[in-house]
Amino acid sequence: MIRAGFAGAVNHINQAFDVKVAGVINSPAPLPNGNTAFIPLDILQDEAGMMLEGAVTELIIREKGVPDDRLPGASESGAVIEAALKRGLDKFGITFPEELSVRTWQEYMEDYLSYESIQVGMPQVLAFLLLLLSFLGISNTILLAILERTKEIGMMRAMGMTDNQMVITYMLEAGFLGLIGSILGIIAGCAVNYPLVKYGIDFTAMGDLMPDGIGFRTMAVFRSTWNPSVIIGSGIVATLLSSLVAILPTRRAVKKPITESLRFE
Repeated sequence: MIRAGFAGAVNHINQAFDVKVAGVINSPAPLPNGNTAFIPLDILQDEAGMMLEGAVTELIIREKGVPDDRLPGASESGAVIEAALKRGLDKFGITFPEELSVRTWQEYMEDYLSYESIQVGMPQVLAFLLLLLSFLGISNTILLAILERTKEIGMMRAMGMTDNQMVITYMLEAGFLGLIGSILGIIAGCAVNYPLVKYGIDFTAMGDLMPDGIGFRTMAVFRSTWNPSVIIGSGIVATLLSSLVAILPTRRAVKKPITESLRFE
């Protein structure tokens, strides 16, 4: 690249020339399958191609001895590679040309990494929103239930139940209701999730509308999955949440005088 003069390395590009198809590559990435052709370098550089006279326009640099399937780490960062190139050129008395640049795989895969971050982050955001909605629904139900039973609380206090006993009683009741609701919710959720796991949602038609494809490897059929830890954990969290939500309204109710609680309508 340096000998040919990087700024003027590409002298000419032929618009059309005869080639013989030697094979078809079926890559997992949709973009190369749709509009990429692989041509031997010697043919591409001669008079039928870009007339590069042995020069190249891009080099892929990896650390020596690193497996090809391992993503580049800190030892293969742009700064490390550029420093190594400068040291190598200094031995020959050559200055690193300003026209050359070192770009990492993250820069080339920026679109994919953005998609990957959305794919990983969105389920967490949805889980948080669902947990928030569940909390609001459970809180509203427990608050109304305890408010409507203020007279009952006053009656039980008049019969000798202590404040702590009242709080524990309503915590157990709310937790039991949360457990029943969790079981029913898990059953309904599994019923909805089953066809998504087995059949999924086919977005092939959407992909066909994009002439260049998405640009990176992805499946046209999106399927759900089974996550036992989340299923069981959501039931436990809902049960505990129901029980804990009952503490504050029950404590507020037991702070009222018994006579006022008995007259509450």
